[in-house]
Amino acid sequence: MKVSLIFFGCILSFQVLAQSQDSLISDILDNGAKNYEEGRYDLALIEYHRVLDIDSKHALANYELATCYYAIDNDKKAIKHAAVAARDESEIGIEATILKGGIIDQQGKSKKAMRTFKKGLRSFGDYYLLWYHYGISVTNANELQEASLAYQNAVTSKLDHSKSHFALARLMLIQHREAQAIYPLMFYLMLNPKGETSVAAYNSLNKVITESNPKTKYVKSPSKEIAYKFQLADFLLQAFIDARNLESYSTKSKIEVDSDIVSKIFNYLACAPQGENDVFYERYYIPFFNQIAENAFIIPLMHFISQSSNDSSKEWVERNTKEIERLFEFLDEINIK
Repeated sequence: MKVSLIFFGCILSFQVLAQSQDSLISDILDNGAKNYEEGRYDLALIEYHRVLDIDSKHALANYELATCYYAIDNDKKAIKHAAVAARDESEIGIEATILKGGIIDQQGKSKKAMRTFKKGLRSFGDYYLLWYHYGISVTNANELQEASLAYQNAVTSKLDHSKSHFALARLMLIQHREAQAIYPLMFYLMLNPKGETSVAAYNSLNKVITESNPKTKYVKSPSKEIAYKFQLADFLLQAFIDARNLESYSTKSKIEVDSDIVSKIFNYLACAPQGENDVFYERYYIPFFNQIAENAFIIPLMHFISQSSNDSSKEWVERNTKEIERLFEFLDEINIK
């Protein structure tokens, strides 16, 4: 019995010591965070290093040190501490991986950054922010097809990650794949109808569906990387844009004409045979927007996504709140397999 009591007493002492140590570390981290937020980086560094004196592998302390060193442009030490924190099997490890990869990418070492994010994806799984930042590095490395897949994987992992939709749209525009740009642009604006980036997204969408692009006037030679139906969709889009001047459109508002054009693109791509390329579009974007068009919700959606740049659409949205509610009730019911 005496031996048992002594053993129990030792366990209790260790527990008290651990709790006391955890409390001390928490207080130090709080002080470090306060100094960091107030721009006193030198004092923040002192506090975070105090934690490392207690536990050199402490994930949060290493991550905070990395962010602090990054703030004072000491990339070498920022990467060093981010690498330690990235080994932690938690959200801290994910954030540290993103920080490390981002710093490396900013140094112009996109290939190395890509390896960092791939390692993170192997360690932490299919996490949308890792795919998103991997996409940025791949884009900077000018591997556009791989970047497209990265952003698509980010969206597949988290459908409402608006930045991935916008990044994918920009990637499509860079490659003059206007018809494919319509989908992520509209999805981004559906998630974020207001704000500076929303204005930029709307301006891009407006340009795509109103201005002719000589580079996509005809399909000169089908690309092996892009499904032929998407290349033909670009050709049809230019024909629809040219048709904006026809008399049949003269009595319609701009929103009505815009809605008619995107609806025709949605309908064509929904009816075209599926191919091996761009499976993501065929599984998510195309059926999603085609259901919107088939159920006569395109005009309300076009008003909603145009409100940041179009006063008449802003007024329409304010006057037709029930119609917008019906739109989003319908969007919630769309089932994409």
